[in-house]
Amino acid sequence: MKNIIYSSIVLILLDIFLIYSLIYTPFALLPFEESLSPLPGPIYDFNPIIYAERFPVIINQSSLTSNKIWNIFIYNESGKSILSQILYLLSLNASQISPSAYWSVSDLAGFFSNYTIARNFSIYYLTPYYYDNISRQPNVSEIYINISDVYAFPYRLSFPPSDSINFSLRYYVINVSSLQSYATYYFSNYQRHILYTFAYFGPFSGFILVEFYYTAILNVIKYIYINGNLYYVGENNYFITAYPWGIYPNVIYTNVSWEIGGKLIHIPMEFYLSVNSILHGYGKYVYVCVIYPSYPPKVSPIFYDDVYYEYNVTLPLTINVYNGSSPITKILINNNNVYNTSNRKIFYSPYFTQWSFDPQTENISVFTLDKVTVGNYTIYRYWKPGYVIIYPHIHSYMINNGNNIITTYYCLNFSLLNYLIAKPPNWVFNHTSFKSIYENNYANDYLQYIGYYYGLYNLLKGIVINFTTYHKYYKYLKWEMLLLSSQLAFEINTSKTASNYTMALISKEGNESQVFMQIVFISSWFLWYNISYGDFFLINKWVPWTYGFFTGFEVPSFYLRPEILPYIVLNDSNLSYLFYNIESFERTSWWYFNVSNLGNNTIIFSYPIAFKPLPSVNDSITFYRYYNFNSTLVLINVKSIKFILTKYVGQPDSYEFISGPGGI
Repeated sequence: MKNIIYSSIVLILLDIFLIYSLIYTPFALLPFEESLSPLPGPIYDFNPIIYAERFPVIINQSSLTSNKIWNIFIYNESGKSILSQILYLLSLNASQISPSAYWSVSDLAGFFSNYTIARNFSIYYLTPYYYDNISRQPNVSEIYINISDVYAFPYRLSFPPSDSINFSLRYYVINVSSLQSYATYYFSNYQRHILYTFAYFGPFSGFILVEFYYTAILNVIKYIYINGNLYYVGENNYFITAYPWGIYPNVIYTNVSWEIGGKLIHIPMEFYLSVNSILHGYGKYVYVCVIYPSYPPKVSPIFYDDVYYEYNVTLPLTINVYNGSSPITKILINNNNVYNTSNRKIFYSPYFTQWSFDPQTENISVFTLDKVTVGNYTIYRYWKPGYVIIYPHIHSYMINNGNNIITTYYCLNFSLLNYLIAKPPNWVFNHTSFKSIYENNYANDYLQYIGYYYGLYNLLKGIVINFTTYHKYYKYLKWEMLLLSSQLAFEINTSKTASNYTMALISKEGNESQVFMQIVFISSWFLWYNISYGDFFLINKWVPWTYGFFTGFEVPSFYLRPEILPYIVLNDSNLSYLFYNIESFERTSWWYFNVSNLGNNTIIFSYPIAFKPLPSVNDSITFYRYYNFNSTLVLINVKSIKFILTKYVGQPDSYEFISGPGGI
């Protein structure tokens, strides 16, 4: 309808064409040095997936354990790429993330692992604005961007595997072994020696004292009884010295050794030695006294009988494996893999034999893993429920059997110590259905909005930086990016409404709101914006329209003149511009409807005002940074700030505008 009206009113079309001519190349009429020739225009094939993978986010930990699907990722410029965060979340075990959250993330992963590039595409032609009339920066006169239709689909994964484990401890005696020490002995190499002499002779009598000691060898022939069978072990020899008052050494300790089950067992034996002092005296006038120790010494042996038990210890396991993609379950004993299976129902009984002379703790652990592929990435998912330690307790009791034999019984009791077996969380069995999650296409929702517009922002940023070789102009990068994003938006024909904003971008067809919001979607990553929903004055009547202000950038002083770019002043210092479109003819920052004369660098504006409502001086305007694309899984926190409109700059004569017709 609008195109019909335009085609019928030639004079209005001519006015609009004048606006287009001025605004599309508003600085072509200004003097530039011909000697500076910009580079020919490059062509960029825009791939939103590359930029979508790099989108920086942090993880909202509280959303991982909720059955409600919401804001798993939060945009953060210092965060990690959403690709790496997705791969991390998909590697979590079943206790760290709920099925709803896991399948939602898996669905989202389709944007880089399950997509198709359609044949639809559009090529956009952009012409950068120079920062001044001397340097020709940025040094490129034309840019072509090829934007294709990339459509993503959910990527489906099973929930990570988990196990439930039941077990019980059993043990019983399977063998008994008795080891008793025994020995025979004899003395040899006996030699007597004078220890002390004393003599006294008086006129009528005398006294002689002689003390003796001796040395000898104690020969011990050792045996061992193994379950009643006697075996010769060896012989030991001990040098002894006996005095009238005692013998040295008076106790001899030794043992016999025998190997059982690869373990060398030592059974002690003891020999207690003692002597008596013997005194002989004779003589009438001269009395002779002889003192010496008894020979052979008295030997009191003690033998030991150690009784050991061998046990069979079992820990029957029943394991149920849930979910996963062909998971493998491994059973380890003391960190050694003893059993692998892909069964979902597992019965396994690890068993051990233990002697009471060498008790050992046993560590039994179970873990299940599987492997899934997401795009070009392989992810391993583990379930480690914990471990069980079988701990042996030794207890013994001693019996003196007489006959110099002491019997000790060594027994074992077994218990489970530090068993840390985790159970699958309740959500493994009670959760939102798999089908209901994948009915949503989170992959395409993310790619078509955040992926495309975060990507275009980064593409334009890279282009502007690449062709701005003088760093002194970097402060104008945001201004240049805003102009390029508006150029891109206003190449879209407003002949019909597209199915969504991205399709308007791809097809170059959409309504006026879909056109204007392209600027918002791209610029919201680096500028403050205000969206106004009001009316546009079209052919003597007001029609619904979308328009808005942008601020937060620095304008080159060359353009900061109201005869070139009318603007408003915020808080007495911040400048803001109004961007809008009139059908497909304009890309502009003016808010006036017609331009009727151009001469001596003076632009004359004619009434009426193009938009209403426009804020009045001293009004408060709320600006926003970032845009919430209503993504279920990715939260973009929108910042806001209020400014006071302090001045309009751009009206003829005074370049100050307070209100328009009808109090607007």
